[in-house]
Amino acid sequence: MKRSLLVLLALLFVFFVPHGFAASPEELVEQGQAFLAEQKYRDAEASFREALKINPKSYDAMLYLGMTLNKEGLDEAEAILKGLLRSYPEDPKVNYELGFYYYRTKIYEEAQDFFENSRDLAPSTDLAKQADDYILQIEEAIKKAEKPWKLEFSTGVQYDTNVIVKSKSGTLPFGVDDESDWRNTFAFNGGYDALRTDKFKLNTSYSFFQTLHNELDDSDIQSHALKAKTQYRFEAVTLEARYAFNYTFLGSEKYNYSNSFGPSIIIPEGDELMTILTYNYKQTNYEDSPLFPTNSQKTGHTHIAGIVQTAKLGEMGKAKLGYVYAKNSAKEDFRQYSSNKTFLEYNLDLSGDFNFGIYGSYDRRKYDEIKGFDPKKREQDSYKALLSFEKQLNSYVGLMFSQSYINNKANMDNYTYDRAITGLDLKVRF
Repeated sequence: MKRSLLVLLALLFVFFVPHGFAASPEELVEQGQAFLAEQKYRDAEASFREALKINPKSYDAMLYLGMTLNKEGLDEAEAILKGLLRSYPEDPKVNYELGFYYYRTKIYEEAQDFFENSRDLAPSTDLAKQADDYILQIEEAIKKAEKPWKLEFSTGVQYDTNVIVKSKSGTLPFGVDDESDWRNTFAFNGGYDALRTDKFKLNTSYSFFQTLHNELDDSDIQSHALKAKTQYRFEAVTLEARYAFNYTFLGSEKYNYSNSFGPSIIIPEGDELMTILTYNYKQTNYEDSPLFPTNSQKTGHTHIAGIVQTAKLGEMGKAKLGYVYAKNSAKEDFRQYSSNKTFLEYNLDLSGDFNFGIYGSYDRRKYDEIKGFDPKKREQDSYKALLSFEKQLNSYVGLMFSQSYINNKANMDNYTYDRAITGLDLKVRF
């Protein structure tokens, strides 16, 4: 009997006594803070993780775990701190630690934003002073790190369901027996800041784009673009002037070339909103070819005016809303048109190295005169949607998937068509 009683007491001790002495989340956090002060980061990390097992919503455990991971140089710090930021967006400590994470990983623009948030949320504190010190260091680092040039190369593959834009009731051009095709794409973009001061900037750039179709060689596109842009920043607005020259080949034939120029007024409205007023004049010359023997009828000029608003939505989202009016004049009256276009664009930076983008537009176009034997003047509504996902593999290389869809509805069937393009691109930036 005594032996059975002793066994029972031993079992009770094993199963219940340890629970009575188990550390609370608060005690584990205090223990972790002590390890952190002694720079015993692994021990501190273990304590904070143990606290989160008991209380997954512990603010202190999450904050100090993020701080510890930051000290250890581990990327997991970003996910922990951003998760905490969603619950405490106006917490100066969380913003400060995210600023430190991006400073450590040399993503200086993000770092500066979070340090500024931290400073503004806790003014006249030691934390604000530390944030200001980092902001000064970032500004110096940006000046040293900023290159006057940038380069981007990309190559990819696309599948286009309607390469030559065949209408629902139209026929294919002579010698063309398919309308969908695979193609490879190659692109290069290079820019150089010829002059840059605090108020003035002069930039020049060149871009090249080439498609190589699997079957429809006559639809291969090669384009070249030379651009120049200058900006001058006043206290309330920034004035911008642009010039661009474009030359495009279709297949092996010249297709068109254009010159365009115009001014813009950029009006910042606080830290999160900006309005852009823009005008552009474009002169385009089209060349006739065997595939497009009447292409030169489109030669003419276009006046383009628009307004765009950009807004920062939260810490990770950016939106752009715009309206553009265009008035085109051409050699032949039935080629002339006026259009009204609205568009919406949204980009979400999910983790610093993964970006999601969505774009949608609606374009209403009316032509001035009746073409040939058409029964009436042409009118069309064009809808476009684009989804993109980009994963940054490292500081230089990214992989992007895109899917676009165009639905063109006209008041005559021979101008109505659908088109979808699926693409996968590898990008290299310097």
